[in-house]
Amino acid sequence: MHYRLALSLVYAVSALAAAASGLAVWRLRRTVPAASALIIAAAGLFGWCVAYSLVMVAPLDLRLGLTAAAYLGVDVAVAGFFCMCVATTDPQWAPSRSLVMLLGVKPVTSLLIAVTNPYHHLLLSPTGPGTWEPRTLFWTHTYYNYLFLMLAALVLLRGWIFGGRQQRLQIAEISVAMTLPLVINIMLLRGLIRGEADLTPVGTAMTAGVWSHAVLTRGALRIAPIAREIVLEWIDDAVLMVSPDGRVSDVNPAAETLYRRCNPQATGPLIGMFAEDLLRDPVESFGPSGREHHVVTPDGWVDLDVRVTPLPRQRGLGGGWVVVSRDVTELADRRREVASVVEQLREQVTANERLRAELAEQARRDPLTGLHNRRHLGERLGALLGAGVSDDDGGGGADGSASGVRACASTCVGAILLDVDHFKQVNDVHGHGVGDDLLVAVAHELASGLPPDAVLVRYGGEEFVLLLPGWSLERTAELAESVRARCAQVTVTDRDNRLVGCTISAGVAAYPDVATTGDRLLAAADDALYQAKERGRDRVVTCSAPLTTPGEVFRARLK
Repeated sequence: MHYRLALSLVYAVSALAAAASGLAVWRLRRTVPAASALIIAAAGLFGWCVAYSLVMVAPLDLRLGLTAAAYLGVDVAVAGFFCMCVATTDPQWAPSRSLVMLLGVKPVTSLLIAVTNPYHHLLLSPTGPGTWEPRTLFWTHTYYNYLFLMLAALVLLRGWIFGGRQQRLQIAEISVAMTLPLVINIMLLRGLIRGEADLTPVGTAMTAGVWSHAVLTRGALRIAPIAREIVLEWIDDAVLMVSPDGRVSDVNPAAETLYRRCNPQATGPLIGMFAEDLLRDPVESFGPSGREHHVVTPDGWVDLDVRVTPLPRQRGLGGGWVVVSRDVTELADRRREVASVVEQLREQVTANERLRAELAEQARRDPLTGLHNRRHLGERLGALLGAGVSDDDGGGGADGSASGVRACASTCVGAILLDVDHFKQVNDVHGHGVGDDLLVAVAHELASGLPPDAVLVRYGGEEFVLLLPGWSLERTAELAESVRARCAQVTVTDRDNRLVGCTISAGVAAYPDVATTGDRLLAAADDALYQAKERGRDRVVTCSAPLTTPGEVFRARLK
């Protein structure tokens, strides 16, 4: 008697565990796909355990009926477990009306058979007081439920093969939890467990307890795994599955639409075509990092971002590739527009720089002769001699010597200061137009035959300066004489077609022979020019000694 009371208590505790499992997931029934199925399974398990608990303490004449009635709970629990397995692997699944009716027929039938069993004994047949043996409908009931459990196992196996990591963890959890009651029931049916105690509902209650614990502590079944087929069906990216031989083995709707647009000539199914024909490039030429692919179509073009990922070999199956493409035509058009705007801005900047350079060059040019002007002379002279302190800045000492800071050039520089003789008379007699023509002709003659690095500028009025980098004083003087002779041959015509010529006077100096700064170099050449004017003009005078006193510098600049 104590043994039966203990078993009754075990079954009652199992019933409470089943009820707790159902209540634990009750609030999740609207949000977790498999929660409703687990609640149904827990309800059936509760009825199964309650019936077995009553069998242990009921009078002998009621035990057979209560045992038969327990099979109603078994059918409900099996149906709930089957639906939960399907919902776990396919969260979009919902039982159809025909499946609900099919699953409902068996519990109703089991209830009718249990109620009428005392009249036909086709479910359980009494063999003595409080004992019985299974009959035909019992084995039909058992095989029917095991058939549903086998179908549930196949569903779980398919979900394990094709599911993701989270889904596999949930399937493994369900499978391990269901192992205990199945082993107990099989051992009982095979006669390996003897006695009147059927511990199958106890193991099943433990299974429900494991699931409830997982739901409450680790959130199992809260994460509804989304079938990969559904993801591929609804994503906007075009996905091609390519077999190892290069043929398309599967496409999603986005790929069907995109590659039909890119390949209107492809009238047949895309599956079976070579991926190279669709991509217009070998699959191996693309990489997982992506490459922009420009495809010309009859309606224009399509820009694709194509990413190809090799598939590893798994479970003996060949690899292949998965090709993910995205239409980036709009983005590429915007990028091209931005590039065009940037190019226009670059051209505008280049044009502005060129215009600025032209304006700067014009600011350094004499508009009449086209030669550089005095501003350019200062820049070039400073570059040739270095950034020395001029006499005007107090660079020299009190005695006019170069005691201030000077820059030294690595080579000598010759300087010629030229002046057109009696130029005022030309303007007075023949007019300023003829005078301008004469200056232009002299400038052209001065510019002809000069070395490439020579610097020729219009110094002001009828004066010109010629700088010769690397030229000594003697060599500069020889060139000055040659220039003077050539300029004496220059003529222009006035309004009366009379020839108008001129002569020039030149002063020659050189750095560092007679000057140590740019200002002193020009002052020395100016002093030599002054002497040429004093001696009758039309001649070249060389400054033979440096200007050493402020008076000499001042006198040279008075002219």
